[in-house]
Amino acid sequence: MIEKLRNIVEKFNQEISKEYYLQGAGLKDDIKFDEIYKKYPEIKDKENINILKQAISKNEDNPEESRKLTLFLENIYNEVISSELSSLSEELLLKEASGKIEINGKDAYFRSSMIEMINQEDRNIRESIRKKRNEFIDDNLNPIHVKIHNQEKELIEKLEYKNLIDMFQSLSGINLYTLNDSMQNFLKMSEDMYVDILSYYAKNKLNLKISELKKHDLLYILRGKEFDKFFPQQDLLPEMSKFVSKMGIDISAGNNIKFDLDIREKKSPRAFCSPVKIPSEVYLVIYPRGGENDYTSFLHELGHALHFANINNDLGFEYKWYGDNSVTEGYAMSLDHLTMNPIWMEKILGVNFKESKDYYIHRNFFELMMLRRYAGKLDYEIKLAEADSLKGMDEVYSEVLSDASKVHYSGTNYLEDVDGYFYVARYLRAWMFQANLHKCLRNKFNEDWFANPNAGKFLTDLWGLGQKFSAEELLEMNNCPSLSVNPVFDDINNALSN
Repeated sequence: MIEKLRNIVEKFNQEISKEYYLQGAGLKDDIKFDEIYKKYPEIKDKENINILKQAISKNEDNPEESRKLTLFLENIYNEVISSELSSLSEELLLKEASGKIEINGKDAYFRSSMIEMINQEDRNIRESIRKKRNEFIDDNLNPIHVKIHNQEKELIEKLEYKNLIDMFQSLSGINLYTLNDSMQNFLKMSEDMYVDILSYYAKNKLNLKISELKKHDLLYILRGKEFDKFFPQQDLLPEMSKFVSKMGIDISAGNNIKFDLDIREKKSPRAFCSPVKIPSEVYLVIYPRGGENDYTSFLHELGHALHFANINNDLGFEYKWYGDNSVTEGYAMSLDHLTMNPIWMEKILGVNFKESKDYYIHRNFFELMMLRRYAGKLDYEIKLAEADSLKGMDEVYSEVLSDASKVHYSGTNYLEDVDGYFYVARYLRAWMFQANLHKCLRNKFNEDWFANPNAGKFLTDLWGLGQKFSAEELLEMNNCPSLSVNPVFDDINNALSN
């Protein structure tokens, strides 16, 4: 029975992932979640939960099988909930992909309007786009988000969990409150440094005080157009291919990875990787906007893609599809953080550190801002899960995210800016994982590990394990320090102090 369920769920995962790719890449408007769930009715059968619990109980003396079944159980809970919400999720994605707003007298797709806003030098036009985006979210997306949130809350309670926090902690083994304490301490440690640099950028780039900044101002500052010369758009794929080949790595993993770098109006502005058949069919998708962000986003998704496309084919189903996503996010960050590395930038892109110090300040400030934003997101999402109702949560969102980033966040995004099932925790743990993994790579293969075939072999072997092991376990297996935000803070502090 368990083996049959594994086969069904894997086929289901493949079809859902393909739908996400096609719709997110802007290749189709509609998304057929409901049809896929109808094709696999076993997915939403709550009896699967009892079957897996019984199987775990019977395998107490078989740690390997018990580990796999425990991962399977966590995701069956999520599939049961997702199946009930599939119609609403479909409606949400369709409205997001097909929706339009007016910019300068012309219609623009909602998704591509984010790119327009970030690239717009005129602050008044940026503000106009922001308002129209918020109106679109309020009128078209938030009513669906509210239904999804309330129905998810009811479903979680029917599954006998107090709330999403209780469910996540019980099934994943990750303590959200401990992680939040660590990140709130990070906010305190980094406050003065962050405010100093943000004040400098606000004054010198926009002639504004911090108190006057809005989120779109911060996004414009971080766009860093003046550094585009370091990152030629047409060279992205060939240059990154040459880079990974120095580690003896084929960028396509034997044609397992398909690259989608085309510009489409309906394409999601958020880069993503969609593993459809692991390891043989993996899609890497970005919406090119120019500059450093293209390279960093590409490298991030390449980390995911190389991970999925190099997983051992005979690895257990659960280790291919499930496990601690802090691991795959950590591999992704291990590559995207190379755009912060002066040695990599000089050897791969020819950017001299002494002549380009402004770029490194910019890049590390971006890193600091993102960490502070995600620290705020975690704190807010815990409050959201604890709340009895959504009343006033838009104000809580605005207050928490504005305080973390020191720029005004509108309450409009209080549900739209929430990644499902506390994925924010996986991102934060991934930041910690990559910092220690980089330290490991430097110790084993020197500062230029990214040009060493032995480092490539080391990474390929890690990727081959899928997500059999947690971030903590992988660090311990490789004699690395334990998971902590301190090395992340130290790296940023050292870069910005020098």
